[in-house]
Amino acid sequence: MKMTQIKYPLSLKDCFLFFFCLILPIFWILAILFIDKPVLAKRRTDTSLKNTDTMIQNYAEMYGETPQNLSEIRAFTKAHGFSSQTFDVYGERFQYIRLDRQNYILRSFGVDGLQNTLLRDRDLGLFKVKGKKTKGNGLMHRFGTVETVRFYPASLLLGAISPNQTWLARVFVDRKRNTKQLIVQHREKKDFFLVAPHDSVEEFLWHPDGHTIIFSATSSNRYKDGIYLWNLIDDSLINILDTATFRMQLDELSKEGLVYASLAGIDVEGPKLFAYVAPRTTTTLNPNLFFSPKHLLSFELLESGRKPVIKTMATNSKPFPSPLIGLLKPNTLIFTGSDGTREQRQWLQLSFEGPMESVITEWQKMSEYLSETPLFPYSLWYFSILYSEAYQIAKVPHQDTKTKNNPMKSPEQVEIVRSYATELSGALMKLPTAPSYLRGLGAYAFEKLTNNETLPYQFARFDPESHDILLK
Repeated sequence: MKMTQIKYPLSLKDCFLFFFCLILPIFWILAILFIDKPVLAKRRTDTSLKNTDTMIQNYAEMYGETPQNLSEIRAFTKAHGFSSQTFDVYGERFQYIRLDRQNYILRSFGVDGLQNTLLRDRDLGLFKVKGKKTKGNGLMHRFGTVETVRFYPASLLLGAISPNQTWLARVFVDRKRNTKQLIVQHREKKDFFLVAPHDSVEEFLWHPDGHTIIFSATSSNRYKDGIYLWNLIDDSLINILDTATFRMQLDELSKEGLVYASLAGIDVEGPKLFAYVAPRTTTTLNPNLFFSPKHLLSFELLESGRKPVIKTMATNSKPFPSPLIGLLKPNTLIFTGSDGTREQRQWLQLSFEGPMESVITEWQKMSEYLSETPLFPYSLWYFSILYSEAYQIAKVPHQDTKTKNNPMKSPEQVEIVRSYATELSGALMKLPTAPSYLRGLGAYAFEKLTNNETLPYQFARFDPESHDILLK
């Protein structure tokens, strides 16, 4: 009798094998294709960024400064036997920006290929800044009226907090590449930062709305001169000097649109921006003419999409407070309730009043200390002014305050003071990273001092008894 074989269901072992060998791989493939693709892309890009960042740090440790571009990074990586990956998973090249000898930005723009904003997804990136973190991180400038118009408060360049206290803006100067980059970083989300679309930013101020920056920029080989409104919400940029109204008012404007520009303040009513603007048709710039009602413009900053209204202050009925009248105060117009960095606090403590030797010495120390920062051109200008005024004092007969004698200073003594003032003005005139108007002011002083002429302005207020230092 033939026996019928009884078929039993699959064993537990067979079920596990079937699941791990067939079902699980299919599920894993589907997960990679449809679920985790963005996550994996982000992870792979982040790994490539960190590997590239490691090579940048190795380069900086070996050569004492950061590489200039991605080509140097790739060459360095290849020379040391490592593979170089400077593209993200979307096939786009990483953006590397050398800010100065120590600091840099390395980032991927992600799937959209655009800089992150308040309305767009966060980019993967690294913003490396050397140095200790300082309480406050920056200063805040106050808003005023035309009566408070003064020189630009240069200490803001080292860090300025937005009115809503959300952002910190700062300018980095690379003297090797002759670039000046404006970086805005979220104060809490440190990996959220934006780079201004201009490589020669000179001065900036925060708009009262807290998400717009106004900056002046000139002397770039890639971008136009102008005063720009940069909206952080959508990363839009408007050159408010690039209007027919402005060009009609400055009929001397060169065909290239070159200008001298310096920001002077913001009136919250309007709001209005005050700025000194003049055509850059000569290399010398007389401060008495530049800082005058003729070149002080008022810009009504209207809502987005409308062109700003431009007015000159020459027609204003209110008296014009020229910053060249009286004692020069570089910390005028500044700041409300914030500590700032150590460098900013030291800058604000400097004075143009007191014993000649101590005033000049303090400014000399500051100029040497800030030589790699955006404050250096301003300290160099102020320092040259002090020596220029010391030269003017040295030219006149002098009575020794102790002996009451009235010796004439020797021509050699006068020449030493004049030559040093001339040297400082000449250095400013030739400094590529200085704002163009400061180079023009330096060229003007250099020309006057070279011809043994007296400068037509006076800023400092030295103690009379301290003039004896010129006889030593």
